[in-house]
This record gives sequence, C-alpha cells and structure tokens, in this order.
Amino acid sequence: MKKLLYPIAFALTAFLTLYSCSAEEVEEEDFFECTVDYVEIIDESNVIIRFETTLGKETNYYYGRYTYKKSGSDYLIGDNMVNIRGFESRGNQASFTFEYGENLGFFCASIFAVLPTHIHFTFDAEAELSNSTKGVGKWKIRKKSNFRESDF
Repeated sequence: MKKLLYPIAFALTAFLTLYSCSAEEVEEEDFFECTVDYVEIIDESNVIIRFETTLGKETNYYYGRYTYKKSGSDYLIGDNMVNIRGFESRGNQASFTFEYGENLGFFCASIFAVLPTHIHFTFDAEAELSNSTKGVGKWKIRKKSNFRESDF
C-alpha cells in the first residue's frame, strides 16, 4: 500500500504545482498596455510620435508632434518629453532605446476616461522604415525588449 501511495502523492503534487504555476489567462477586458507605435522624423527639427494605449479590446492613439535636437546618435525630443538613444539604422531596419521623459506626463489619461495606475518603461526597440512616409523617416516599432524602469 505504501509503495502505491508515494507515486500517487508525487503525481498529485506535480499536477498541483504545474497547474498553479501555469500562466494565468488574462481576460480580454482586463488587458492593458501603454506603449509607442512609431516615431516619424518629419524634417531636421520636427518629429511625430504615435503612442498606443490598449484597454480591453479597445486601442486608441495619442499623437505628439515635437521639436528635437540631434546629438550624435541621440534624438532629444521636446523639453524632456522623450529621448531616442543610440539610434542606428541599416537600410530599412533601425534599433534604438526609447526613454519617456519627465515632462511627457500621462498622455494616456487623455485617451481613456479611466486607466489603471501604471509606469512607463524605457525599452530597446527594433523598427522598420515605412515606405509610406513623406518626411525623413517613419520608423514603425516591431519589437520591444529589455524593459527597465525609467525615471518617469
């Protein structure tokens, strides 16, 4: 009897452990994300950034048009609104670090009436140049990684 009890107890423990550690399904109406969709460099001093906020099944956008200063491979946008650090492009591909600045504020609060409390994170981006741009370059962000908390 003891020989049978141990494998059953082990199997039950393994099942409960795997079940309790599995990724919880997020209900679509509970889904929330606040991020950046693209950066469009209009000319030598103007840029448009399209911020994207998703709450449940609804996605809304906030467009910010700012002036910028270029310093080496960095774009310092607005008065400490956002920064693009280490911008490197190779053909139609680019990589950079996107930082939210202290003066950006909670742009997302103007998109939805009620949003969960959240923090905007600095992220490393991989972007692709859009063929539909009329300006210098519209960089659609395709991949975000290495999330780390920014000062904002």
